[in-house]
Amino acid sequence: GRLHDRAMVARHLLRRGLSVPAEQVLLVDGAQHGLAITLMALLLPGDVVAVDALTYPGFRLIAQTQHLELAPIAAAGAGPDLEALEKLCRQRSVRAIYTMPTMNNPLGWVMDLPRRQALVAIARRHGVIIIEDGAYAFLAEDPPPPLAMLAPECTVYISGFSKNVAAGLRVGFIAAPHAWVVKMERVIRATIW
Repeated sequence: GRLHDRAMVARHLLRRGLSVPAEQVLLVDGAQHGLAITLMALLLPGDVVAVDALTYPGFRLIAQTQHLELAPIAAAGAGPDLEALEKLCRQRSVRAIYTMPTMNNPLGWVMDLPRRQALVAIARRHGVIIIEDGAYAFLAEDPPPPLAMLAPECTVYISGFSKNVAAGLRVGFIAAPHAWVVKMERVIRATIW
């Protein structure tokens, strides 16, 4: 996307609690496309991705097409069981965590700040990428900061405008660490040239 358009999305994200430079915002054809771009750019077939035991079916479909192994984590209150996540990361080579910490689909929880901080600590300790889906975050009043704000160096934040503006509006965005932007731009070009 043009830098001007990316800057507008960066301003939108700032209102959602995420401060990110326009150069680290990428425009995509909806959040689903953003999820696909992220998986294609950062993961390889066979990589293990931790997910909530009940998670967004669209993510499962993309992961299956990319031949990723999904490792379900049971729920524990308003979020995943972080002890189980820690155990999984110690036992397996987990490459990424997919989560919807603000207005989870389908469970509707909003993860509190201490749980977010603990999830970030696990990801950092094990060198795991956090894939944060913010598709429904606009529904939460005064949520804790996004994981991407707590761990900007290892979190990809993905959302779009089809849920909060218009269902047919296929405009989405990715906020990614600077080191991953070029990889993601290449995949965007390959999928929607």
